[in-house]
Amino acid sequence: MKQTWKRIGSLILSVCMMLTMLPTVALAEDSRQGSGALLGISGEIIAFADLDKDVSEQAVETGTAEDELNLPDTLTVTVTTGAAVTADGSGDETAADSDAQEPEVQKEEIETTVAVSEWTSDPEYDGDTAGSYTFTPALSLPDGLTVAEGVNAPTITVTVEEAAETLA
Repeated sequence: MKQTWKRIGSLILSVCMMLTMLPTVALAEDSRQGSGALLGISGEIIAFADLDKDVSEQAVETGTAEDELNLPDTLTVTVTTGAAVTADGSGDETAADSDAQEPEVQKEEIETTVAVSEWTSDPEYDGDTAGSYTFTPALSLPDGLTVAEGVNAPTITVTVEEAAETLA
């Protein structure tokens, strides 16, 4: 009988320990989701992936509507994130101001995607008028994410050509 109560007591203690550890696991911080999208990270876009040739340079016939063009909803980017870390090897917590070390920034590069809110063309796209149109994306960036200076999003060139006339 005493053996049974010991087993029941250890089982109850195990369950209590497991239940108290759940919030720790639930609050564990992870900077990436399975889709590769950023989750709560601030950083800077340092590069855009090149678009496929069939996307970046398109030729269509007159009469093609803008919604029929191959304009992607997302773009792949490389983001650099940084966290300040102080490397202190001496173990001396009372260092003078002149001996204090500056925080070292450790950068990590992550490849992810950003949403394109719309594509704008220059000149304004008219599928009924032959010519060359350059589409530039307007990005929908999450809070804390910026584009580095000198980094430009890829553009798409659409050439509208006169429809070839067929002889009957």
